[in-house]
Amino acid sequence: MHTESSSEPVLMPAWGHFAPQVFSAILLTIRPAFPARLVLSALASYYSYALVAGHTTGDGPTHDYAAASAIGGRWAGMLVLSWLCDPMRDWRYRDEKIAPADYPFLKRFYYAACIVASPRSLGWNVEVANVPPPTAASSRGEFLRDRILRTAQCALLLDLAQSYIKLINLQPSLPYLGTEAFPGGWRGFLLRFLCRLAWYVRSYTVMKLLSNLLSIFCVATGLFNGNPEDWRPMFGNWSDAYTVRRFWGRTWHQNLRRNFTITGRALSNALGFKRGTNASAYTQLYTGFALSGIMHVWGDVMLGPPYLGTSMKFFLANACAITFEDAVIAVSRRQFGYGREPTKWTIRLGYLWVIAWFYMVGPLFVDWFLPMPRSTEEEFLPFSFVRSRYAPSLLTKIMKYTF
Repeated sequence: MHTESSSEPVLMPAWGHFAPQVFSAILLTIRPAFPARLVLSALASYYSYALVAGHTTGDGPTHDYAAASAIGGRWAGMLVLSWLCDPMRDWRYRDEKIAPADYPFLKRFYYAACIVASPRSLGWNVEVANVPPPTAASSRGEFLRDRILRTAQCALLLDLAQSYIKLINLQPSLPYLGTEAFPGGWRGFLLRFLCRLAWYVRSYTVMKLLSNLLSIFCVATGLFNGNPEDWRPMFGNWSDAYTVRRFWGRTWHQNLRRNFTITGRALSNALGFKRGTNASAYTQLYTGFALSGIMHVWGDVMLGPPYLGTSMKFFLANACAITFEDAVIAVSRRQFGYGREPTKWTIRLGYLWVIAWFYMVGPLFVDWFLPMPRSTEEEFLPFSFVRSRYAPSLLTKIMKYTF
């Protein structure tokens, strides 16, 4: 994925995925003074960057982008926890009265690792807002049966999305996605819609599948954390996503919200904005999406210099969409007398708006990626039922009417 003038990327070591989290846990455990913390943070940042620049997962650009973006998120979490708050002194788990910083070294490290590994701070006094409730299961066995069924459903949905992406690779018009050379009219609209939908679904199902598998392993074995109540759904309810703001705040950004909240509030306070004002709210909004963009720019870095900064446009565009959305809602309430609680019709209209928005913003997140070499050939499952001889020819029929 790098230019010809650059050296051939080498495989990133498997342990590199977790290096920023280890650095973060160490910094939280020892709580070094400012000079040492600055030096250690700089070294950890450089090492994290070295894991991304000039490396590859070897599985294709989508895997590279996802792995590097995840490292970018862990790097950002390390800086947030080390510089913008003091979790070892101020945070408490459940009803504990003793600060984690007051425990012996090994126990401090254990608490630090728990803080780093729980991005939603479940059970802590700083648990993020809008965390989904525990899965309704009265026993470990019931939890496992429910999660295994959901995992199978998720795998089938991923297989369907991945199979469609592989099939569109056979079409000569694919490299022109996002340009005037792409088919127009209703056929072009439907093709673009399905391409972008399949890409979004694949991103969602890959992350959910990994989370489900990890929860099944931990609950079944009792290793790390075998308490079913602590394994909440990775994403919020889709029924909550009837505005772009609610999509990101309630449904999608579950595991990044802590970093965004801490960073946004720190910047708002530094600028002197009073809590609860529009200045404070929108400072936090744009800070959160800018930080999300920075995390994903690490994915751009692994793809190569030509793509550097490409991801930032998508996330800043969503912040702008939320600003526009807020203005429309405010005007509608004043002009038409709508209350703060939405009606069933405004909710339905909201769903259409959210779908339309993610179709419109597709060129900033999907269209530039699909024509990339190997991006439509990557596999995320060791098998494919949809493409097997046992499956009905559903995709064949879809392709017949869209290409």
